[in-house]
Amino acid sequence: MSLASTQRILLVEDEPGLREVLTLALEGADFLCEATAGVAEAQRALKETTFDGVLSDLKLKDGSGIELLTWMKEQGLTTPVVIMTAYATTETTVEALNQGAVDFITKPFRHEDLIATLQGLLAAAVPEAPPPQDLGELVGVGPMMRKINALIGKVSRADTTVLLTGESGTGKEVVARLIHRYSERTRGPFVAVNCGALPEALLESELFGYEKGAFTGANTLKRGLFEEAGGGILFLDEIGEMPLSLQVKLLRVLQERKVRRVGATEERPVDVRLIAATNRDLQARTLSGAFREDLFYRVNILQIEMPPLRDRPEDLPVLAEHFIRRASGSWPGPPCSSTRRPWPSSWGTGSQGMCGSSRT
Repeated sequence: MSLASTQRILLVEDEPGLREVLTLALEGADFLCEATAGVAEAQRALKETTFDGVLSDLKLKDGSGIELLTWMKEQGLTTPVVIMTAYATTETTVEALNQGAVDFITKPFRHEDLIATLQGLLAAAVPEAPPPQDLGELVGVGPMMRKINALIGKVSRADTTVLLTGESGTGKEVVARLIHRYSERTRGPFVAVNCGALPEALLESELFGYEKGAFTGANTLKRGLFEEAGGGILFLDEIGEMPLSLQVKLLRVLQERKVRRVGATEERPVDVRLIAATNRDLQARTLSGAFREDLFYRVNILQIEMPPLRDRPEDLPVLAEHFIRRASGSWPGPPCSSTRRPWPSSWGTGSQGMCGSSRT
């Protein structure tokens, strides 16, 4: 008996023809499938039966997949939910992930891709492995840090912009590096810059580069950090400190995926994923005019808020042990040493291990 044949899927799709086709596809892959036509039917089924996974359309005649997610969250149901949609927007994506969706699949899709997604998610959940003691530099075992770990796994798979918020010292750059490590861009560079540490003119030339002779002292051509991070991730720390004039140029790069060096007459395409971080309230800064509203919505597609240590006292013993081991010389070593840490079960399957780290 295959693993799939022991997995029960609740299908929520209001279009009869597609519902029948998907049911046949799921049953053909040895899943046990119960098909429903909307939110109300799905709620009744979830009250009566335990499911291993839910596959729901986003738009339904009597509601939406997000309404179903919200209801499941209120009921305390932790069944993994995959949302199908042909109408994905940044707002619906963020809302669905916040309500507990584990993945999105965009219509039209191949049935084998859908089956592979479900098999990967459900295989990772059975059996459930014990939670990791830490994730390299990201130390903690409490519910807040476990939620952060799960979010890192989700956003790593989504090749879109991420905003990391939280007070200074809460580990925002650590999270950015973990997202890079477990994303499809892991073989590309991770390039970091602190937007509040450089004056405006220098920050502009660092981000966008410049042509030879663009200004006094520009004796050679210089590629900017957007180009240096090609194929990888550019981490903009303290983006809330970026001057308004540069915010306009950053917005254009994010919209057009092209960058123009200082003194250049043409734009160059860039393939880079942006992760931004701030210890400021960016929404409040947009209201005061210190941060562009359009840029805020462009960088705030997926957000992870890092909690301060005072809000997670359950992690204090683990942190104490962490620093004692480090001080006593028993720290595992730098990233990608021979000491490997386990892949968190909540992140799905994969052959990669978790490297230790010598920094905090």
